[in-house]
Amino acid sequence: MSESDPAYDKFPSHVEKPQFDAMVDSLMPKKPAPKPRPDFVQADFEPTIKKTKRLTREKWLNLYQTTFDKNGSEGNWIFASRGRAGRKYLPTGKPNAVVIVPVVIVEGTRQLVLIKEYRVAVQGWEWHFPAGLIDGNESVIEAAERELQEEAGLQLTLVRRISPLLYSSAGMTDETSVMAFVDCIPHGEQHLEKHEEIIPVWADIMQINAVLNSGSPIAAKTWPVLLMYKEMGHFVLPAEGERNDFLA
Repeated sequence: MSESDPAYDKFPSHVEKPQFDAMVDSLMPKKPAPKPRPDFVQADFEPTIKKTKRLTREKWLNLYQTTFDKNGSEGNWIFASRGRAGRKYLPTGKPNAVVIVPVVIVEGTRQLVLIKEYRVAVQGWEWHFPAGLIDGNESVIEAAERELQEEAGLQLTLVRRISPLLYSSAGMTDETSVMAFVDCIPHGEQHLEKHEEIIPVWADIMQINAVLNSGSPIAAKTWPVLLMYKEMGHFVLPAEGERNDFLA
């Protein structure tokens, strides 16, 4: 005779034991799913890069053409580069640019700093975060400090997080950047180039919502951050203490 189950014995007679066991199992806490490893998706092959040729001779940005072989079929890809064309992705490589997500703190109140800039390529004004190229031997933090002062009249006071290396739009360019989440305070005036048209804006949650619903162009790296703050209803800053090689 099988051993009696007191809990099952209290259930109505029409509930079969296997059904009862399934119900109990569904109520038990589940073990968390294993975290996927970074290499959990393995590609079967990589095209062979045969050569990369420079097509233009401009100062800041140039066009390149790469010839590659994919299973015996030759192809060509034209893309823009800031001077690193032909180099394979390295997670610890130095980025071309830094995008800064600044929170200004005035009298205990936190506001997100956006800038509205006229973009010639789209012939209109775009919302985005302060950003710029990293000059020469500058570190990410040095470039962020310089760009904050130049574009928004702000002084960096605390670095909260630096993102890994990010691609701007890998189908069009090999440009890389990192995002720096920082605290800052007002510090003097902007220092803009003659051709720049930049308006800094200190935004609270209501103003962020207004920007999201404005129908105006918003930079790709800016929109998800604005949406995050809007959905949370307050400024959730990344945890302190997360540093990586880009700080050197």
